[in-house]
Amino acid sequence: FTRLRVDGEIVSVEDPPKLDRYKNHSIEVVIDRLVMKKGLRKRLADSVELALKISDGIVVLDFPGSKNGEMTLSEQFACLDCNISFEELTPRMFSFNSPYGACKTCSGLGFYQEVHPDLIVPDQNLSISEGALVIYNSASKTGFYAQMVKAVTKYYGIDPDKPYKDLPEDQKEILMHGSGGERILMDYEGRSGRGQFHIKFEGFVNNLARRHKETESDNSREHIEQFMIQKPCARCSGDRLNPVVLAVKVGSKNIADYTRLSADAAYKYMLELKLNKTQKFIGQRIIKEIKERLKFLIDVGLGYITIDRGSATLSGGEAQRIRLATQIGSGLMGVLYILDEPSIGLHQKDNKRLIKTLERLRNLGNT
Repeated sequence: FTRLRVDGEIVSVEDPPKLDRYKNHSIEVVIDRLVMKKGLRKRLADSVELALKISDGIVVLDFPGSKNGEMTLSEQFACLDCNISFEELTPRMFSFNSPYGACKTCSGLGFYQEVHPDLIVPDQNLSISEGALVIYNSASKTGFYAQMVKAVTKYYGIDPDKPYKDLPEDQKEILMHGSGGERILMDYEGRSGRGQFHIKFEGFVNNLARRHKETESDNSREHIEQFMIQKPCARCSGDRLNPVVLAVKVGSKNIADYTRLSADAAYKYMLELKLNKTQKFIGQRIIKEIKERLKFLIDVGLGYITIDRGSATLSGGEAQRIRLATQIGSGLMGVLYILDEPSIGLHQKDNKRLIKTLERLRNLGNT
């Protein structure tokens, strides 16, 4: 190579400029210079290929004297403008059960659990002395938490005999979310003796959230979850997948949008999907498989079920017909099927489709 571009200026390799060692500099190799005309396609392709090879997949096209300016191209899965990058797409990235595809905030659950103050104090007509704080009602009246509550109410002038609903909002805030790092003097009396020490009161909401995160006991976690509510994940909005996966679309829908469709609507979407020649070549086998599996569900009368529906919400008849659809797709022969009222929950008009499905299984060589 005979030319470089240093900080935007074209220079000769034999006469490079002096660079300030304490500043960042842009140094680029000039691979080729072309005046576009017929017959240059192969030379252009070779130059771009060479540029990508020595630059780890990034090439800059400069159009001097043109309003187009510069164009940066990359063969990596990255965007220099947005400053994001991701690895090559693989099937595991489209599953919320995989760490590669799951939303990092909710770990693929689609929701997160949050301690709610109203569950800590369900009856606000009671005072603290009367047991308004139900999280500690089962604890010893002379135990650590009881003495901690006593110290907090004393330090902040909170009346323990006053109905919780009548306490000032700032006092409720202290009880629920803590003292903000302020140290409180606590009198403590236990089996080993008595004494005084300073504590930082983190608040009942923060205390429960921390213990839920740190505990290794299933019983403790289950107890704390009584005081928690589920909220949709703010990052994935309940879609359970990370932003990179949700940015991949087929037609106008990403995988989360598609799985929210019913089997009927999903089948229709695939029939109406517009693809160019290259896309058809890439996706024809996958689309054929998807359509076949959806058709199996429709044929057993399950066209109304959304693809993302949880298995725990299915009736016995629905679950049985889904297994039937799976068996049809497997193409097994010589199997004896024993069915227990597979038409439960099925409308009379769909009985014929179910019977046809059973006949298909029989015709494959099954009983």
